[in-house]
Amino acid sequence: MKKLLIILINLILFILLFICVDYFSAKYQYYISNKNISEMMKNHKDFDTLGEKFKSEKFRYNLQLIHFKRFWDEQRKHFDNERRVVKPKNINKNGQKAIIVFGCSFAEGAFLEDNETFEYKLSNLTNYTVYNRGFSGFGLGQMVWQTKQKEFYEDIKEPVDYVIYIYILDHLRRIYEHKYGHINVYLGYEENNGKLIEKNPLTLQLNRFYLISNFFQNIIFSKIYLNKKNDDKNFDLIKLHFEEARKELQKRYPNVKFIIIKHPFGVMTSNDMDSYSLLNSYTTKRWQELEDEGFLVYDLKDVLDVDITSDEYTFPDGHPNEKAWNIVTKKLVKDLNL
Repeated sequence: MKKLLIILINLILFILLFICVDYFSAKYQYYISNKNISEMMKNHKDFDTLGEKFKSEKFRYNLQLIHFKRFWDEQRKHFDNERRVVKPKNINKNGQKAIIVFGCSFAEGAFLEDNETFEYKLSNLTNYTVYNRGFSGFGLGQMVWQTKQKEFYEDIKEPVDYVIYIYILDHLRRIYEHKYGHINVYLGYEENNGKLIEKNPLTLQLNRFYLISNFFQNIIFSKIYLNKKNDDKNFDLIKLHFEEARKELQKRYPNVKFIIIKHPFGVMTSNDMDSYSLLNSYTTKRWQELEDEGFLVYDLKDVLDVDITSDEYTFPDGHPNEKAWNIVTKKLVKDLNL
């Protein structure tokens, strides 16, 4: 009994010590990251006028873990505001139809006013009603999850002609990041007999600790999952997310057209990214496979005659500004005859 008590006390002390070390490690990394980001943003031409927008949130040590459904249910309460649905000013035949936009903060419109966003510009140019279902920090898995929910379609009031997904390099990494709980909102898919099944590892909660999460991201992800030898496997997974989402959408909208906008954020600075595989997910010729299946793949790096990632078209942290979306939407509407 005494030995058991000693073991129990030592275990409790070890856990408390680990949490303390983890807390201060996370706080130190928060400080270093913010310092590096601040230095980088100060070189941006508009930092003096826009800098206030990019003040970091306070440090929070958060071990909470919730499924994406809970996050989505909270967000759904705001789906009727102007950031989430844009009605055209001039109602014509297109006004009775809709476009759905998926993606991350690029799609959601980080740092933009409601009348500066991609969906606002797109609605005004096409007279379609545009529904924004992108969420900051998320990506492909969250698109797939939404298309599988009957509640998702209840909020779309018009027949849908087009679906647009805004893709950036980091979306490959996020497939693994969200699956393994490296942010507090988790959602994981993996391939099983050519289909996506929702599945998360048993170690999910442990990955909320900074030290464990850091180990997985720097060792497991970069050295294994995002290793060059897995490029084809990773693109298979990206491709399967698009195929699965379109299949679900076609059950309700049989003639829907699916557009993938590839935004080159990070392509020119990919050496700073976690892995070569992220760059390859953008540059690979295998995107042609999706085009052969009827997807419209629209690479901004190729179709625009300006560098959309330059300071002129971005906020200090690299997100697109209003000028960028002005150019992109006009070109997109013209090229695809939307």
